[in-house]
Amino acid sequence: LIDLPGGPGGAGIIQRGWLTARRVRGAAFGALALGVLCGAPALFRAPLPILAIGALGVLGTLGYSGRPFGWKYRTLGDLAVLALCGPGMTLGMSWAAFGRGGLAPWLLGGYFGLLAVAILHANNLEDRELDRRRGAVTVAQQLGARGGRAYFVLLYLVAFALPPLAWWLGVIGPIAAFLPLVGLPVVALPPNRLRAAQTHLLLGVLFLLHPVYGLIAVG
Repeated sequence: LIDLPGGPGGAGIIQRGWLTARRVRGAAFGALALGVLCGAPALFRAPLPILAIGALGVLGTLGYSGRPFGWKYRTLGDLAVLALCGPGMTLGMSWAAFGRGGLAPWLLGGYFGLLAVAILHANNLEDRELDRRRGAVTVAQQLGARGGRAYFVLLYLVAFALPPLAWWLGVIGPIAAFLPLVGLPVVALPPNRLRAAQTHLLLGVLFLLHPVYGLIAVG
């Protein structure tokens, strides 16, 4: 009951009547089942780590906005997104592809996870008043406009610091470490959900331009 008709949030599919809430919910569970099915072959590479990461992913997906957890509404949404869109994905990929984890997936997972949290936080900053009326509690709501802006900048600064740290520790090469820094000027811009999403895409692409990332990251 957050993204109601006439509100600014959500994709607008339900609000505009393109699909019913029941159909969207069914599609969401279908996507979750398909994701689990696609990840199942990785169990043969590293059964226990993949099973643990997969179970955490399913729990996080169901509990983010679903009952009884609803972490999104209890100031825990940022932490959930950081874990699930960061180390949860990079560690899962590392175990599935190479049969092991390591320091690089943790650091690079933090990088991607913080960029994802920036999108969520920019969205929540714009929706502070709406969330307050609906009874949802977010980090942005708790910090207010000024504190939320500082938190937004901090997310990017820490994210930008992680690839150079990974290079300094010898787990990635210099191109992957420093090329994303071209996006640093975004820190000076006001938080905006669309810009944050575009920044996430741009910095991800720039990072992945490194031609031998996979070999270096797990070497």
